[in-house]
Amino acid sequence: MPHVTDSELIKHVAGELPQPQRARVDEHVAACRPCRDRQREISQTWEVLGDWQVEPLATDLADAVQGTASRQHQAATNRPARWQRRASVLLRAAAAILVAVALGHLAGRWTAPSPSDTASAGADRLARSTDADVVPLGVLELGSATGWADLILDDAVPSEQEGSS
Repeated sequence: MPHVTDSELIKHVAGELPQPQRARVDEHVAACRPCRDRQREISQTWEVLGDWQVEPLATDLADAVQGTASRQHQAATNRPARWQRRASVLLRAAAAILVAVALGHLAGRWTAPSPSDTASAGADRLARSTDADVVPLGVLELGSATGWADLILDDAVPSEQEGSS
């Protein structure tokens, strides 16, 4: 037979068990030494607690606690949660960054010279320069729009006629 639970023993000592259950607990406690020892300990504790006098409180805390809880609940439902406020701030910052990047990209595209303008500007600079060290290297690329690289390379490679003389 299983032992009687502490809850059943407490209710038995307090006199709160219904009669059929009370008779079953009485039979078990009479036959089981460990349950009898636990019932005796619970009875002693019950007697000590029975002599204890609790002074009533001057104010009713239940109303105060309920009022505070309801005010806090109402305040919490009226304002967005902390994570919602933070998410809103982060979304606004991300949108501002996206707008700034898009405007910078568009401004760069509108103000950047076209590739053909860059090639003709390089040719103009080369024509105006007197020192070969000042020539931008982009102008000297083979197959560039200026054609200067081909002219320079033609002059740098000795021709067959010069080598035979």
